[in-house]
Amino acid sequence: MLINDEYKNPSIFALSDFGQLAKNSEVYRWNFKTPVKMFYGLADEAVAPRVATLAADYQKAMGNSSLVVSKPVLKANHRATYLTASAKQVQWFSNFLGK
Repeated sequence: MLINDEYKNPSIFALSDFGQLAKNSEVYRWNFKTPVKMFYGLADEAVAPRVATLAADYQKAMGNSSLVVSKPVLKANHRATYLTASAKQVQWFSNFLGK
């Protein structure tokens, strides 16, 4: 409902303004300095798991494996993944308050 059908086609998305921005920013290649917890849905209709784990995989390959945690959310579409991540982030951030 939030994504126009044509943008679900990877070829069209890649040529869109947003797709070009994502490609040019290469955000997955940033050098993370703080802990990051990433969630991805195994039934996500907007972001395939392989794409969703790209940043975490890259960070681990570059030696930042202790900083990045990648968590699959079983049977979760894009919205369910967001809700799961939102609910779990509060507890995760609270773990850093005493450090």
